[in-house]
Amino acid sequence: VQAHYLELAQTVRAAFNQQYVTPAGWLLSDSATAYALALQFALLPDATQRQQAGQRLASVVRANGYRISTGFVGTPLICDALCSVGLVDVAYRLLLTRECPSWLYPVTMGATTIWERWDSLLPDGSVNPGKMTSFNHYALGAVADWMHRTIGGLAPAAAGYRHLTMQPQPGGGLTQASTRHQTPYGLASCAWEIEA
Repeated sequence: VQAHYLELAQTVRAAFNQQYVTPAGWLLSDSATAYALALQFALLPDATQRQQAGQRLASVVRANGYRISTGFVGTPLICDALCSVGLVDVAYRLLLTRECPSWLYPVTMGATTIWERWDSLLPDGSVNPGKMTSFNHYALGAVADWMHRTIGGLAPAAAGYRHLTMQPQPGGGLTQASTRHQTPYGLASCAWEIEA
């Protein structure tokens, strides 16, 4: 059974590359979501293609002013995709941007929850008259997982947290971070601080 699915994955990967990847390593759908998906689901088997796609993803992020341009599918993957090709600094900049749409824009508007849309409150403080203005809608908050694993440095290395990886990646001007997680085997925690 495993051999069947490994072969199927290789067939899908080859078909994806033939149909959607240019010789320059760009995707026909030149969007942040497309690059994040391709990088995170290992659809680009060649290391050079992965680096080219990663650089293009960073270019798309920069062109958008480091503001979020992904939706429910791409948002949980974009920071991991950037980190997977060594662009941790770009992921941090994306996280720390305060202009809408961004993870920190709602915080600047007084949010204590994740909103359904980036602009549920308008700059004047009024509720956006459009539809979908839930003020407690976690889907766009998947970045918290990345924050625990990358900033805090605590990540599962096996199912059920049987094994852990502790490998924080400081950046973005942050000088300290800590995280903890209650596992079936006890409390796991990781903390770091950069001394001046």
